[in-house]
Amino acid sequence: MRIDTVVIPPDVLEKIGTKHHVHEYEVYQALQNMESARKSRKKFECISRTKAGRILRVHFRYYGGTATIVSARDEK
Repeated sequence: MRIDTVVIPPDVLEKIGTKHHVHEYEVYQALQNMESARKSRKKFECISRTKAGRILRVHFRYYGGTATIVSARDEK
């Protein structure tokens, strides 16, 4: 899966920042370091590390090279 564009809707960005304490740049880093993603119903999820070593679970929709972020949080 090749991701050319990442879209984080403003409401999702606010939610992951306030509720899950995940920064926008961490989502980008996790997707850049993604080794694999699995499909879960209508979206994909990946578990990946940021440059700082934080492990995130990122849920996104994928269409035509664009990943639209649905959620991102710490993987426990």
